[in-house]
Amino acid sequence: MQIPPMRQTKVTSMTDETWLPVPGYEGRYEASTEGRVRSLFRKSRLRAEPLILAQVLNSQTGYLQVALCLRGKISMKRVHTVILETFVGPKLGKLDACHFDGNRVNNRAANLRWDTRSANHLDKKRHGTFNPPPITRKKSMEVTAMG
Repeated sequence: MQIPPMRQTKVTSMTDETWLPVPGYEGRYEASTEGRVRSLFRKSRLRAEPLILAQVLNSQTGYLQVALCLRGKISMKRVHTVILETFVGPKLGKLDACHFDGNRVNNRAANLRWDTRSANHLDKKRHGTFNPPPITRKKSMEVTAMG
């Protein structure tokens, strides 16, 4: 199965962080190469400035999630999936969202890829995260503070 390459992106600020519309939520939300998601939309009008969304740690899975709203329906989305769909493209077939470094809260675009379940399990064994204990809120805060 062909793995899609990263989409061409444009830099929208003086930093290295790039923002693109989240597929399916264009005009409402954007995702960044740094693993952040922001809201452009609020109560039927555009904000003066975008609002970075809070990322919630799912203690059962160890993955960060964000709440996205469309037509009155709120959906919890895993941040790594939002970033991959935004910068690489939609998930094809049975591919997994993979973290190169094995850190479930490092959702920078450069750390993520779509790959096979087999490759994902090999990665987990390589970096020692196969069946890891749930990540703690403290560790999540430390990783978030790094970037």
